[in-house]
Amino acid sequence: MRLSFPHGEHDDVIVGNGGVRIGSARDAEVSLGGAGLQPEHARIDINPSRGIILRVMPGAREVHVNGRPVTRLAFLRLGDTVSLGATQLLLRTERDASINTDIPADPPPSPSPIQRVAASRVVLRGACGQSFGRCFPLTEPLVIGSGPDAGLRLDEPALEAQHCQLEHHNDFIALRDLGSEEGSMVNGVPVRNARLHPGDQLVVEQQRFVIEAPGLPPRGAESYTSHPGAQVGTTQTMRPITDEMLADARAQRQASRMEPGSERGGGMLWLIAAAVLIMAGLSALLLYAPGWLD
Repeated sequence: MRLSFPHGEHDDVIVGNGGVRIGSARDAEVSLGGAGLQPEHARIDINPSRGIILRVMPGAREVHVNGRPVTRLAFLRLGDTVSLGATQLLLRTERDASINTDIPADPPPSPSPIQRVAASRVVLRGACGQSFGRCFPLTEPLVIGSGPDAGLRLDEPALEAQHCQLEHHNDFIALRDLGSEEGSMVNGVPVRNARLHPGDQLVVEQQRFVIEAPGLPPRGAESYTSHPGAQVGTTQTMRPITDEMLADARAQRQASRMEPGSERGGGMLWLIAAAVLIMAGLSALLLYAPGWLD
């Protein structure tokens, strides 16, 4: 992860496992003398199991994450803006090149009803701003803009009528720029076109969104091509359901019903044989039990 300073107060800082101290002290990993901060104003820790954590030191004031005040603790993600007084820190991916900007030339074909059900959990969730908490499904291409025809209409004065479009392409979500003036930001990196993955943060003007896509490969996953159409450099953890797969499954079930030795028929014969044996045992018990008692 990289800490970037949009207003130039400090050089970019690479943060590895452990974390960094931020304050006015000279020995702090991020020393911001003259910014009106405490010697140790805040700390950003990277925990492999819990993620990125902002810790506000006792007595520290004017700490905000994406404009929301924080007094003690906050969980962060790439693309967040942390404000310490008048100083802003932007959390960015360590290398801008890690954001793949190579997207397909055309949007995907309209999904079948089966594919639509399989992809119904892939959504864009509002993380900040007017769309906070709302989820927008990505089963069909979603246009973001300020115009009346946008699928996700945002009240942003500087936003184009059609700013960008999100498309579900099997193993990733494509961000396609529609001729915007400034583009968008993905995990703190300015882009126009990009491949998005689960957990990525998309910023359009002042609005923030997170990609939620259970089953899609995370960013940086290794290559896995067990099915046609898998993308190089990703891991497919949820095989897409196709019409052909469903037809094959139906044919197999029909064939198993027609086979004389099928599992269903064999199971019924066993049940009949067991019932006959039980009846025979009960009959013998009723006939001979009196003699045993004598």
